[in-house]
Amino acid sequence: MIRVTAVAQDRARALLQPADLAVDATAGKGIDTAMLAECVRPDGRVWACDVQEVALQHTRTLLETLGLAHLVRLVHDGHEHLPQWLPECAHGKLTLAMFNLGYLPTGDKTLTTRSDTTLRALDAAWQSLRPGGALSVVCYPGHEAGTTEAQSVEQWVETLDGAHVDAVKPTGTQRPSPFLLWIEKVR
Repeated sequence: MIRVTAVAQDRARALLQPADLAVDATAGKGIDTAMLAECVRPDGRVWACDVQEVALQHTRTLLETLGLAHLVRLVHDGHEHLPQWLPECAHGKLTLAMFNLGYLPTGDKTLTTRSDTTLRALDAAWQSLRPGGALSVVCYPGHEAGTTEAQSVEQWVETLDGAHVDAVKPTGTQRPSPFLLWIEKVR
Protein backbone atom coordinates (compact mmCIF):
# COMPACT_ATOMS: atom_id res chain seq x y z
CA MET A 1 0.00 0.00 0.00
CA ILE A 2 1.17 3.49 -0.81
CA ARG A 3 2.07 5.67 2.19
CA VAL A 4 1.14 9.12 0.94
CA THR A 5 3.21 10.79 3.66
CA ALA A 6 6.30 9.03 2.26
CA VAL A 7 5.38 10.14 -1.27
CA ALA A 8 5.04 13.74 -0.01
CA GLN A 9 8.46 13.59 1.65
CA ASP A 10 10.09 12.07 -1.46
CA ARG A 11 8.69 14.87 -3.60
CA ALA A 12 9.78 17.48 -1.06
CA ARG A 13 13.34 16.12 -1.11
CA ALA A 14 13.37 16.26 -4.91
CA LEU A 15 12.13 19.86 -4.96
CA LEU A 16 14.04 21.53 -2.12
CA GLN A 17 17.57 22.89 -2.41
CA PRO A 18 19.98 24.34 0.17
CA ALA A 19 18.99 27.93 1.02
CA ASP A 20 15.30 27.40 0.13
CA LEU A 21 12.46 28.59 2.36
CA ALA A 22 9.76 26.18 3.54
CA VAL A 23 6.79 25.94 5.88
CA ASP A 24 5.45 23.00 7.85
CA ALA A 25 1.91 24.17 8.51
CA THR A 26 1.13 21.25 10.84
CA ALA A 27 4.26 20.41 12.82
CA GLY A 28 2.85 17.41 14.68
CA LYS A 29 5.73 15.22 15.88
CA GLY A 30 8.25 17.16 13.78
CA ILE A 31 8.99 14.49 11.17
CA ASP A 32 8.22 16.76 8.20
CA THR A 33 9.82 19.75 9.89
CA ALA A 34 13.09 17.88 10.37
CA MET A 35 13.05 16.60 6.79
CA LEU A 36 12.49 20.14 5.49
CA ALA A 37 15.36 21.48 7.62
CA GLU A 38 17.69 18.74 6.36
CA CYS A 39 16.83 19.64 2.77
CA VAL A 40 17.37 23.40 3.07
CA ARG A 41 20.52 23.38 5.21
CA PRO A 42 22.94 25.02 5.66
CA ASP A 43 21.47 28.38 4.63
CA GLY A 44 17.73 27.77 4.27
CA ARG A 45 14.94 28.44 6.70
CA VAL A 46 11.84 26.58 7.88
CA TRP A 47 8.83 27.89 9.77
CA ALA A 48 6.73 25.26 11.56
CA CYS A 49 3.50 25.89 13.41
CA ASP A 50 1.04 23.91 15.46
CA VAL A 51 -1.83 24.79 17.79
CA GLN A 52 -0.74 22.18 20.33
CA GLU A 53 2.21 22.94 22.57
CA VAL A 54 2.87 19.21 22.94
CA ALA A 55 3.41 19.01 19.17
CA LEU A 56 5.94 21.83 19.29
CA GLN A 57 7.71 20.12 22.21
CA HIS A 58 8.01 16.91 20.14
CA THR A 59 9.29 18.92 17.18
CA ARG A 60 11.76 20.93 19.26
CA THR A 61 13.21 17.79 20.84
CA LEU A 62 13.62 16.08 17.47
CA LEU A 63 15.26 19.15 15.90
CA GLU A 64 17.68 19.55 18.82
CA THR A 65 18.59 15.85 18.66
CA LEU A 66 19.35 16.15 14.94
CA GLY A 67 21.21 19.47 15.27
CA LEU A 68 18.68 21.27 13.08
CA ALA A 69 16.97 23.59 15.57
CA HIS A 70 18.88 26.66 14.35
CA LEU A 71 17.19 26.36 10.93
CA VAL A 72 13.62 26.32 12.22
CA ARG A 73 11.34 28.87 13.83
CA LEU A 74 8.59 27.15 15.80
CA VAL A 75 5.28 29.01 16.02
CA HIS A 76 2.55 28.19 18.55
CA ASP A 77 -0.39 29.28 16.43
CA GLY A 78 -2.87 28.08 13.85
CA HIS A 79 -1.78 27.71 10.26
CA GLU A 80 -4.50 30.13 9.19
CA HIS A 81 -2.42 32.93 10.76
CA LEU A 82 0.52 32.27 8.41
CA PRO A 83 0.47 35.87 7.07
CA GLN A 84 1.09 37.17 10.60
CA TRP A 85 4.05 34.94 11.51
CA LEU A 86 5.74 34.38 8.16
CA PRO A 87 8.21 37.26 7.70
CA GLU A 88 7.70 39.67 4.84
CA CYS A 89 11.01 38.59 3.28
CA ALA A 90 9.54 35.10 2.69
CA HIS A 91 6.35 36.20 0.93
CA GLY A 92 6.47 35.09 -2.68
CA LYS A 93 9.68 33.15 -2.01
CA LEU A 94 8.56 29.89 -0.38
CA THR A 95 9.58 26.78 -2.24
CA LEU A 96 7.30 24.43 -0.31
CA ALA A 97 4.50 24.47 2.24
CA MET A 98 3.51 21.11 3.73
CA PHE A 99 0.15 20.34 5.32
CA ASN A 100 -0.50 17.02 7.05
CA LEU A 101 -4.11 17.55 8.05
CA GLY A 102 -6.19 15.85 10.74
CA TYR A 103 -5.10 15.48 14.36
CA LEU A 104 -1.98 14.61 16.31
CA PRO A 105 -2.30 10.83 16.89
CA THR A 106 -0.72 11.06 20.36
CA GLY A 107 -2.36 14.38 21.20
CA ASP A 108 -5.86 15.65 21.86
CA LYS A 109 -7.93 14.08 19.06
CA THR A 110 -10.65 16.68 19.56
CA LEU A 111 -8.18 19.25 18.22
CA THR A 112 -8.34 18.65 14.50
CA THR A 113 -7.69 20.81 11.50
CA ARG A 114 -10.89 22.33 10.15
CA SER A 115 -12.01 23.28 6.68
CA ASP A 116 -12.39 27.00 7.38
CA THR A 117 -8.94 27.49 8.89
CA THR A 118 -7.25 25.10 6.48
CA LEU A 119 -8.63 26.91 3.43
CA ARG A 120 -7.41 30.26 4.81
CA ALA A 121 -4.00 28.70 5.44
CA LEU A 122 -3.85 27.19 1.95
CA ASP A 123 -4.75 30.55 0.40
CA ALA A 124 -1.99 32.28 2.35
CA ALA A 125 0.57 29.58 1.56
CA TRP A 126 -0.35 29.63 -2.14
CA GLN A 127 0.19 33.40 -2.24
CA SER A 128 3.55 32.99 -0.50
CA LEU A 129 4.91 30.42 -2.97
CA ARG A 130 7.45 31.35 -5.61
CA PRO A 131 6.82 30.20 -9.19
CA GLY A 132 7.90 26.56 -9.31
CA GLY A 133 7.05 26.10 -5.64
CA ALA A 134 4.52 23.61 -4.32
CA LEU A 135 1.94 22.84 -1.69
CA SER A 136 1.89 19.32 -0.27
CA VAL A 137 -1.48 18.53 1.32
CA VAL A 138 -2.18 15.16 2.95
CA CYS A 139 -5.90 14.76 3.67
CA TYR A 140 -7.47 12.22 6.03
CA PRO A 141 -11.08 11.47 5.04
CA GLY A 142 -11.36 8.55 7.51
CA HIS A 143 -13.28 10.57 10.12
CA GLU A 144 -16.22 12.97 9.82
CA ALA A 145 -14.27 16.24 10.14
CA GLY A 146 -11.57 14.85 7.85
CA THR A 147 -14.08 13.92 5.16
CA THR A 148 -15.54 17.42 5.14
CA GLU A 149 -12.10 18.99 5.14
CA ALA A 150 -10.83 16.76 2.31
CA GLN A 151 -13.84 17.66 0.15
CA SER A 152 -13.30 21.36 0.86
CA VAL A 153 -9.62 21.15 -0.05
CA GLU A 154 -10.39 19.34 -3.32
CA GLN A 155 -12.96 22.03 -4.21
CA TRP A 156 -10.43 24.76 -3.34
CA VAL A 157 -7.81 23.19 -5.61
CA GLU A 158 -10.25 23.33 -8.53
CA THR A 159 -10.41 27.14 -8.20
CA LEU A 160 -6.64 27.67 -8.54
CA ASP A 161 -5.26 29.40 -11.58
CA GLY A 162 -1.71 28.58 -12.64
CA ALA A 163 -1.56 25.27 -10.80
CA HIS A 164 -0.56 21.77 -11.78
CA VAL A 165 -2.19 19.25 -9.43
CA ASP A 166 -1.24 15.63 -8.92
CA ALA A 167 -3.50 13.58 -6.66
CA VAL A 168 -2.08 10.41 -5.11
CA LYS A 169 -4.99 8.31 -3.88
CA PRO A 170 -4.49 4.73 -2.74
CA THR A 171 -7.06 2.28 -4.12
CA GLY A 172 -8.44 -1.02 -2.93
CA THR A 173 -8.91 -0.08 0.72
CA GLN A 174 -11.88 -0.85 2.97
CA ARG A 175 -12.38 2.70 4.18
CA PRO A 176 -11.37 6.11 2.88
CA SER A 177 -7.58 6.30 2.88
CA PRO A 178 -5.40 9.34 3.33
CA PHE A 179 -4.48 10.97 0.04
CA LEU A 180 -1.95 13.52 -1.17
CA LEU A 181 -2.57 16.60 -3.27
CA TRP A 182 0.72 17.90 -4.70
CA ILE A 183 0.03 21.36 -6.11
CA GLU A 184 2.75 23.08 -8.14
CA LYS A 185 2.64 26.80 -8.86
CA VAL A 186 3.46 27.03 -12.55
CA ARG A 187 3.00 30.78 -12.88
